Amino acid sequence: MLSKNQEEFTKKVVIWTDKIFSIKLCKFFFIENHKICIYEEGERKEFPITDGLPSLAINLKKPIIIPDVSNSTSFNPRIDSFSIMPVYLSPIYKLKDNQDEQDEIIAVIEMVMKQRTKTKIEGEKIFMDDDHHFSIDDPLQNLFKQFG
Repeated sequence: MLSKNQEEFTKKVVIWTDKIFSIKLCKFFFIENHKICIYEEGERKEFPITDGLPSLAINLKKPIIIPDVSNSTSFNPRIDSFSIMPVYLSPIYKLKDNQDEQDEIIAVIEMVMKQRTKTKIEGEKIFMDDDHHFSIDDPLQNLFKQFG
C-alpha cells in the first residue's frame, strides 16, 4: 500500500482499520519536529506534542485505553475523536536500523472501540503483543517506514 503523501496514507490507514477491525472512527497522527500533525482535507494541522490524547500514548510510550474521554483532562476536541465508547491509542515506532538507535515514535493511531464489553479482550489479545507493544505484521510496518 504505497501512498503519495501523508493525507493519502492516513486515508488508507482508516480504510484498513475499518476492514480489519470494523472500527469506523479512527484518526492517525504523524509526529513531526516534536509536533502532532494531522493531514486532512488538503491541509496539514499542527498541534503541540503535549495536546490531546495522543500525548498520553507518546509520554507513556505504550498503548492505552481511555474508558471515558469526557473525563480525561488530556482530551482536546480540536484533535481527538469524541465518543461515549472507549478510545484506544497506540504509538507507532520507527524501525531501528541498528541496536544502538533509540526508539522513536513517528505516529499515533487513535481508534474508538466498538463495544465496552470487548475493550479488555481487544486491548489485550488483538492489539498488544507480549511486550505490550502495538502488534502489526511486517508488511504494515513497511508502510510506516516511508514516513519515518
